[in-house]
Amino acid sequence: MKTRFQPVWSTRILPLILVIPSVAVFLVYLIPEWRAFLVSDVFVYTNGWDEEFYLSWQGALAFRNSPGYFPLHLVVALQKIGLSGAFQNLIFDTVLPPATALLVALSLKILKVDSARAVAYATLICFGSVLFNACNPLIEPVLGNPRSNTILIMAAWEVYPSILRTPNPQVPFFLVACAVYGYLRFDRWWILILPLPLLYYFTAVPYVFVLVLGFLYRQLRLRYIGNPAIAMFVASAVTFVLSGVGLVCLSYLMGLYQPGQHWRQNSYVFSETRTPQLPAALIALAVVFALGMLSGLLRINRRMAASIWILGIASLGSVNLHIFTGFMLVQKNYYDYGLSITLAILTAILIDSIRLDLAKYAALIATLVIISVFSYRSHRHWIRTAAELSAEMSPGIDKLRADPLHAVIPKTELAARVAFSTPRLLAPFSNLYYYFEMSSQCSALPVLVANLMEFSNARLPPASKELAELSDTARSFEMYRQRFGKSGKPDYSYCAAAGFETRDFYFVHPGAP
Repeated sequence: MKTRFQPVWSTRILPLILVIPSVAVFLVYLIPEWRAFLVSDVFVYTNGWDEEFYLSWQGALAFRNSPGYFPLHLVVALQKIGLSGAFQNLIFDTVLPPATALLVALSLKILKVDSARAVAYATLICFGSVLFNACNPLIEPVLGNPRSNTILIMAAWEVYPSILRTPNPQVPFFLVACAVYGYLRFDRWWILILPLPLLYYFTAVPYVFVLVLGFLYRQLRLRYIGNPAIAMFVASAVTFVLSGVGLVCLSYLMGLYQPGQHWRQNSYVFSETRTPQLPAALIALAVVFALGMLSGLLRINRRMAASIWILGIASLGSVNLHIFTGFMLVQKNYYDYGLSITLAILTAILIDSIRLDLAKYAALIATLVIISVFSYRSHRHWIRTAAELSAEMSPGIDKLRADPLHAVIPKTELAARVAFSTPRLLAPFSNLYYYFEMSSQCSALPVLVANLMEFSNARLPPASKELAELSDTARSFEMYRQRFGKSGKPDYSYCAAAGFETRDFYFVHPGAP
């Protein structure tokens, strides 16, 4: 028997209950990031690994012409007009995740999902990566210690929502959301292909897998094979083979089969193996789907079933292409920046397939709350780190900005954030120069490092922690330089006037002489 309260509940109260935890997911990261900007003397806030590199002047110059990094041209342009990498990170984090979620919500509305649920599911899809990476305390035992890219059952490593890492995969996620919305809105399949040249490699692989598998399955069902299971099997096998062969060809063109190729020398990046791998989160979702179907708690129609199989097979296939190539290339990135979306979409489908509306909404709200909690735990680390580094950098920032190259900063994490804080600033010596694409920009850099270590050895106590950290950084720099060799390219335009060979060094770390 219906009551007067039921229309009010379904049209006003329930949408509000869904929207509140969705908004909370955004506020959990926006409030601390903006607070850090407003109260910090030197703003150096990051919420993802390597942001201080890719958003700094030299880092953006190093990778802007590399496939998957073309959005760095925008970073360079913004640096030229006076926006630091840290400020760009703040703006991108403020604009792109909400815009991506809005596009996902609009896409879901086209698919006849009501507004409140569309917003909630869009938030889950965009930020659901924390359910499957190391933000989730259940994931850590799966990864083990030390971590390895080649374990049989694998999960994502990162400790933050993937969508917040600027520019990759944040920009690719936004571009994919634009393409999907454009396809649904205008019914033009070619729109789905438009973002491919700009996508991060580890995002592009599962995205292409989904597109090809979905296309082949649809064509087989319409033209050749009436049985959906057989059509899905054939489409999956063909997609897997095509993807594997295509990746072998691409790897050959990139020189990855040459023994001297520099990425092959890095065990973190390159792992020779053909052993299959299973995503832990996909196994868990498969078990929940199976139990839900057997118990009758889930209602899954044919269209929903096809989507589940396509996303599941794409997730599994994307992390097993090394069976063809013979090697893994930063395998954890497939999980962090590719499967983080496919698995989140599967989670949204799982929740939406629950038969009982009350249970469905309860599960959705609970999931959003968990996402907020995991994200908050992650941001506490980034907030604390940014505050500490800002306080340490602030007293000497003026001199750092005047002459960054000759600054001797024993704390390498602090040194790595200096160029991030200021537009078009060269980075002091730090672990940023481990990147071959950055360390090879100026041929005189090894001279600078040698002179810097001579200066430090003469002034710091031999047993001091500061000298030990500088020495470790210098040894690692030399190891990577020897491993990667010389670039053979001319120096960048800024090198001649930078003063790499002068010896006007000075300490800036508090407590150092």
